Amino acid sequence: MIRHAGRDSWLTDIYLILFLALLGGLGIGMAATHTHYLLINVLFLGVTFCLILLTYFWGMVTGLLVNLAFIFAQIIFAIYEEQLNPQDFIWRLTYWLILPLLLSVTFYGMTVHARRLQTENAKLRSDLVERGAFDEATNLRTTVSYIEDTAVFTETNRRFDLPVTTMIVRIRYFQEMRSMVSDTQMAALLKLVSATIKDAMRTNDIEVP
Repeated sequence: MIRHAGRDSWLTDIYLILFLALLGGLGIGMAATHTHYLLINVLFLGVTFCLILLTYFWGMVTGLLVNLAFIFAQIIFAIYEEQLNPQDFIWRLTYWLILPLLLSVTFYGMTVHARRLQTENAKLRSDLVERGAFDEATNLRTTVSYIEDTAVFTETNRRFDLPVTTMIVRIRYFQEMRSMVSDTQMAALLKLVSATIKDAMRTNDIEVP
């Protein structure tokens, strides 16, 4: 998992650098042609942002298809414009044929790997809580720690012939409750239950959430 996280991290950085570099190239192209083609540049820029958003929300395949349709529309428009007004129109705006596609691909790649990093970080945090000795929400010992301490309880009973009793309190329909209340309300409920159990315990008892 750590290896995958490292790969996603540097891939996110690479896609980000490429995306910024392509934006810089797009800015240079627009600055070089704004005198004669300002309206077309603004129109194509708006279409490019729409293509990036479509690729982000609808996926790579949809984004590629829409970008190819945009390239085809540009070619048809350039041919039509060339027939009406012969000039070097198609050569000055050639960068619009490829840059929107590259911007869509790099932005999509950057966001995909960034989402993977967020998912892996959330899973790592969850694993740390599950494997740790204390629960971060209630500050109580976890079930994993309780199982590990069972050996201590058993040895105490065997060596000193002291009665040892363990009890596990389970909240029924916990998953259903999570879907009905917010995270803040659930945390408050857990703390309330923990405080109630603590009030009924002896000072040398160990509580596990």
